[in-house]
Amino acid sequence: MRSSKSNNKISKGDEQQTINLVSLDQTYVCFDVEQLTNARQEVKLKRYEGIQDDIAWRMRTNVPTRYLINPSRGFIQNNEPITLSIELLENKFHPNHKLTLQAIAIIDGCNERTIWKHQNAKNYSKVQLIRLKLSTVLINVETTKYEEENFTMGTRNLEKFMEQSSTTGFKRIKELEKLLNTLEDDFSYIRKSTDRTKRLKSALEQALDSRKLTLVELKRRVIESDQETKKLKKELENKEVELQLAQQIQANKSNSPTCRIS
Repeated sequence: MRSSKSNNKISKGDEQQTINLVSLDQTYVCFDVEQLTNARQEVKLKRYEGIQDDIAWRMRTNVPTRYLINPSRGFIQNNEPITLSIELLENKFHPNHKLTLQAIAIIDGCNERTIWKHQNAKNYSKVQLIRLKLSTVLINVETTKYEEENFTMGTRNLEKFMEQSSTTGFKRIKELEKLLNTLEDDFSYIRKSTDRTKRLKSALEQALDSRKLTLVELKRRVIESDQETKKLKKELENKEVELQLAQQIQANKSNSPTCRIS
């Protein structure tokens, strides 16, 4: 492993600087927990351009029995993306679930495992943390609807305030400045809502694809069940015929006269 030589190397005295070693193509993970199989999402991990260090990384969670992550740890020596599969076991999600990706530059004398026991791993200025935002499709639909209703109500209240305002001069200027700040906050909210809506749209499209696959799977199971039922019914009919034949043979033997020699 090569030693740390990148421009992102942090000095011991600089504890507040943020270190950027890797990136994820998305930090928002939305699970479709209504499907038959375990909900699963993929994210892509990549080393930042310009970073020359070998990077060790690992995924940490507060519920290790609930998430199956493959791979869950490793190291990066080039700029090729790594696909991480995140599977929610039994689709049992809770808002308190946490997933965090940790990344650290590998130094001389350490490998991708022993580096986590080095003192650098205890120094927050040398370890990058990426916290994933976890949610479900249902939670996001309800949240989006609630926020839309609140935004509509806020817009109406603002219009009502402007109509009823009778201030002039300096007070009017202050009032408009306050209104401008409110509108800037609203624009920021709209941008965030737009991003959330795009992510929700993507999650819903994936959920729709999952439902289509689920429908195909259910149809397959119905066909197999129907075939199995017909097979069992046929076997039962054959058994009944065999039983009736055996009973008939037994009855014939009982009714036959017995010859005795004196």
